[in-house]
Amino acid sequence: MKPVVALDLSLFAVPSTAESSSEVQDILSRIQSWASVIDRQNCTTFATLSDAVDTLRSANCFPATHNVRALLQLHDLDSVFSANDINTRLFSILQKAQRLSEIIGFEVVELDASDISGTDITKSPDLEILKSLACLLASIALADRSDLIRVTTAFPSDQTVEIKASVSFLERHGNIEQCEASVEGQVRVVGWPCDYLESLEADVVWEHADDAVQLHLAISLEAAKTHGLSTGELPLKGVPQFCVGSEFLPSLRSHGALSKGTLANVVRTKCSQILLSKSQAGPKSFNESRSDDKAEAFRVHLSKDHEAFRLMYWARPDGSTEFANIGVKQELLICQGDFRSHAAARYS
Repeated sequence: MKPVVALDLSLFAVPSTAESSSEVQDILSRIQSWASVIDRQNCTTFATLSDAVDTLRSANCFPATHNVRALLQLHDLDSVFSANDINTRLFSILQKAQRLSEIIGFEVVELDASDISGTDITKSPDLEILKSLACLLASIALADRSDLIRVTTAFPSDQTVEIKASVSFLERHGNIEQCEASVEGQVRVVGWPCDYLESLEADVVWEHADDAVQLHLAISLEAAKTHGLSTGELPLKGVPQFCVGSEFLPSLRSHGALSKGTLANVVRTKCSQILLSKSQAGPKSFNESRSDDKAEAFRVHLSKDHEAFRLMYWARPDGSTEFANIGVKQELLICQGDFRSHAAARYS
């Protein structure tokens, strides 16, 4: 599962939670940034509640162009932002975002009671917008993989928001189900796209990874954490280019190095070490090259006990690294893979 950015409807609401020109400018600038990132990334899923547009309409907060223009004029920002541009970006985000229920399997649609701490909800432009935030937070808190989900909201918030609620109804597969559940949990909040990657943990991303892009993301986060690098964008600045080969994920799966497997942390850490501290990793050459692109084959130790695992990689002619596979010492084979079919996380 990819990490998720859940977009609270307060971001789209006009009138908004903002009370001053600077607050309006901050929200609109964030909208511009998030809209740009969605088109320039492949490692994150963006989501909203299924009833997003209906809720905005019923709350009289629908971000139609004339409403956006009135907001800009009210705060003397019509020379700073274009109403048409903001409207286009808002609807671009709404159209490209998935339904949260498609990702976690359900959505909370009705609460008997709720209490939210860590955010200033007194600025809600309408009760429906506040209710939507509560349902969003409750849905995430109930989800199996809530540690991979971040919320971005226009409400002034701490880095972590706490939700306590009594759930009465869920929507699941298009059906409304009665549900008597109490939920209490914390949800991480990010304000700007540049803060998002830094909020993710490498081990959590690796644990839930189900494709090569997520493995690349986890290795990038590990390298950034270990060496104190900025995670504002991917590929990381200051890290040699690398990619995940076509056979890397299958080999991790077959040897129990995914999820919370015994070798999971070792493999991720060793990949990071190969990129930034190659001499410490102690690579040994296979003395062979790949015919298609002339990449040279190397291996490093992962463990010396039991089966003595090795990590194999290709050093490509352009200076980049392609992680190929892991295997036991007795086999010591590097997967050729398809040098034209490799994965790398993008986020900018």
